Amino acid sequence: MEQLLEGKEIFITREKSKAKSLADLIVELGGVPVQIPLVKVTCKSFAVERLEKFINYEWIIFTSANGVDCFFKQLNQQELDLIKSNTPKFAVVGHKTEKALHEYGLSASFLPSVYNAKTLAIEFLQRIPLKGPLLIVKGSKSLNVIQEDLVKHGVGFDEVISYKTMSDFDSQATLKNYLNKRYPDYLTFTSPSAVDAFLEMGIEAKHIEKLKDLPCVCIGTTTESRAIENGFNQTMSPNYFTIEGIVNTISHYIKRKDRLQ
Repeated sequence: MEQLLEGKEIFITREKSKAKSLADLIVELGGVPVQIPLVKVTCKSFAVERLEKFINYEWIIFTSANGVDCFFKQLNQQELDLIKSNTPKFAVVGHKTEKALHEYGLSASFLPSVYNAKTLAIEFLQRIPLKGPLLIVKGSKSLNVIQEDLVKHGVGFDEVISYKTMSDFDSQATLKNYLNKRYPDYLTFTSPSAVDAFLEMGIEAKHIEKLKDLPCVCIGTTTESRAIENGFNQTMSPNYFTIEGIVNTISHYIKRKDRLQ
C-alpha cells in the first residue's frame, strides 16, 4: 500500500473507544497517529415509561453511533426488544451510525445523500410521508439542526438524550507534555465537542497560536464551522463525512502540496 502520509504525525482527538479505526487507517498509509482523547462519552439513563413508549414511534432518528449504542444498551437492560415489537423505522445520519444499528440486528430505512444533520432533515422531510409520531435520539451537546427544520414544517416530535459528551481532562497532562516537546503535522476533529474540548485543556497561548496555523481536518462542515469560529486558519473537510474521508483529505493535501513545491 502506498505510504501517502509519509511519517506525518496526525493528532487524534476523538474519544478513546472510537479512535482505533482512525489510528489504524493512518498507520496503513505510513502516518503516525498521536492519540490523545479529548472527549469522553457516557450513556445517560431515561425513564422506564419512556422506554415503553418507543415501540409506538413510526420513525426514530439517530444522529450518531454513540446515540445508537447508548439507546439500545438501555433498552436491553430493561428487556425491551424493538425487533419483536411493532418496530419503528430508523433514519441515520451516515453509514457509521447505520453500522451501529446493524450490531443490534436492525437496519436503516433512510440515509441522507450527504452525511450531516441538515441534509438529513431536508431530504427526510422531502421524501418521507409522516403518519405517526417521530423520535430524535441525541447527545447532550448535539445541535438542534433537525429539530429546527421539523418545527418550520409543523412536524411534531419527541427527543431523548441517550448520552452525555464531556471534555476528557484526564488527557490534559499528556497533551501538555506532548506539546512541550513538539507539534503534530495535522490536527483532526470529529465533532464540534472535540474542538471545544481542545480549547478547554488550558494549553499555553504560545502553543495555541502555532496549533491554529496547522492544517486542521474536520469530519464535516459543522465541525469545520466550529473550528473556524475558534480561529483555526487552515481548516478543511472531506466530501464524505467519515474517518476514511479525513485520511483521504490529508493524503490529497500532501499530494497537492508536493505538486506546488
